[in-house]
Amino acid sequence: MLRLLTLALSIAWFILWWFVLYDKKLTKGTKQKEIGDTMSKYTNFAVWGLTMAQLLGVSLLPFSSVTTQWVGFCLVVVGVLLSISARIYLGSNWVPGYLYKKSEHLITNGPYRLMRHPIYTGILLVYIGSELVAQSLLAISFLAFFLACYWQGKREEKILLEHFGKQYIVYQQHTKMLIPFVL
Repeated sequence: MLRLLTLALSIAWFILWWFVLYDKKLTKGTKQKEIGDTMSKYTNFAVWGLTMAQLLGVSLLPFSSVTTQWVGFCLVVVGVLLSISARIYLGSNWVPGYLYKKSEHLITNGPYRLMRHPIYTGILLVYIGSELVAQSLLAISFLAFFLACYWQGKREEKILLEHFGKQYIVYQQHTKMLIPFVL
């Protein structure tokens, strides 16, 4: 049952993200800037596809625990809500991670009060939660996915530092990158 709920929520999130929140009008005025590469764009699709396959019942080395599944489902819900709310707070300042758009102001409210990259944190929560619902030992691969998000965030922060300067440095000093109060 939790697999189906997680699968439905993940599919709805994917559709909402790519067909509603990824509004092409919002990317007007953007230019290519080497923040990410083609590989990072497709990594998200690969991870999402693997997770969906597992939620449909193709699990590798499964372990069984209803409690683990419920914890995973809660992580998925929190991750979806966090990433969507972060996207909404960014408004017209949001562009895909591999594009750059000059912005007049730095967003530091909403989920950005707690962390500098809440969309990545939301995606990470959905990933680890889905793996726990699928009861897959591939949840161990979360570390590699976490490092990829961390690396991408660091690359984006170089651009933000160039653009916002001292304002971004102050923001970095008061706000953690991915995990509130920790990292």
